Amino acid sequence: MYKAKKIPIFLLIIVTGSFFMYSCGSNADRELTSAKSAPRITKSDDKAIQYLYNKMELIAAESHDLEIIHIASILPVEVDSSTVQANDIIIQGKKAFIAYNFAGDPFRGAIQILDINKPEHPEIVQEIKFMDMEINALYIDGQKLYFAGAADPDVWDFKSFIGRLDDFEVMNLDSAENSIVGLSSHAATGIAKKSNLYVGVGAADGKLEVVDKDLNIIDSVDYPDIRDVDEFQNGIVALAGTTDNTNTHGSVLIFDKNDLQHPVEIAIADFSSDYHKATIEVHKGKTLLLGLSEAGFKAMDLKNDTYEIIYELANPEDENVLETNTNSVSSDADLIFTANGAFGFRVFRINDSDFENIDLIGHVSFKDQNFSANHIEFKSKHLFVASGLGGVNIYLLQHLD
Repeated sequence: MYKAKKIPIFLLIIVTGSFFMYSCGSNADRELTSAKSAPRITKSDDKAIQYLYNKMELIAAESHDLEIIHIASILPVEVDSSTVQANDIIIQGKKAFIAYNFAGDPFRGAIQILDINKPEHPEIVQEIKFMDMEINALYIDGQKLYFAGAADPDVWDFKSFIGRLDDFEVMNLDSAENSIVGLSSHAATGIAKKSNLYVGVGAADGKLEVVDKDLNIIDSVDYPDIRDVDEFQNGIVALAGTTDNTNTHGSVLIFDKNDLQHPVEIAIADFSSDYHKATIEVHKGKTLLLGLSEAGFKAMDLKNDTYEIIYELANPEDENVLETNTNSVSSDADLIFTANGAFGFRVFRINDSDFENIDLIGHVSFKDQNFSANHIEFKSKHLFVASGLGGVNIYLLQHLD
């Protein structure tokens, strides 16, 4: 296990509209920086959120009874003159959590926490900017916020890492920084939890790392290019690609919580998608929803040992749009959403429990908005779409009478 060891960095936290500047370093470094002036507080007049109320046209493939309303846009975050993009989004209760990365040199990232208690007026309540880290994945456990990603190896002793905020309402940055633990390979890509935390790491020399509540590494399984992880009743599922390794096909990996060393591997022959985003989500404990980039959207049965593909749909084709990859998939109740790059996002309805009857309701187009749907998250009527240079767009879904 590698604990945090670095030269001093600076993090910027915004709490309800004010800026607080902290100088953070290891315990040894902190003695050198403690004589600096007290945290500088200024007021921000930046319009970080644009409030809207635009009813979006759902371009229908089937008849539908949904209304999609574009209620807000969060402008792209600037970290030390670099524009970082939303990479992971979690919605829990009346809060939404957004992870940002730069996806390359320089290493820059951010975490935002939004209050979504008022559906038509979401508010950024806290924001942390990381000068030498990219944040790729988040996980909420009670009041604890776990974050993982890639660190600048010229500043830290590692690249891949996981860290923790003990109480995201308080945001103690000292304890968060001191909690950071280095992992293997180049970047952490996803976090799941059973009794312990399971962190996917890829691409070359990738692993599934097992970390306890105190962020001690207690086990690991070698497997290259793990793109995403999720938990289900019997264990952990992971999605793996072929980047920087000799595998000729992508895979879904089923890890039993009592036997991590012998996962069931289900090949996905048409999934490689080097360096492209791809996601896995467990739907109601019995179906895997796979956002497979170039390979489109697939659903896999998790109820029995056959693990068969029970639904699949290729990426949309549009002569006016080059980028239509299925970058992400999200679900809640009977609705599923896929993020499809510059094409926009698609909406599906599940009409039975076995996925034998699933309808593509339609899509919301991005082609005239200079957006790219890179990640999507839907829960409790709120739809968040990480939209590249278009920031994060927030939609409200309503059922028509």
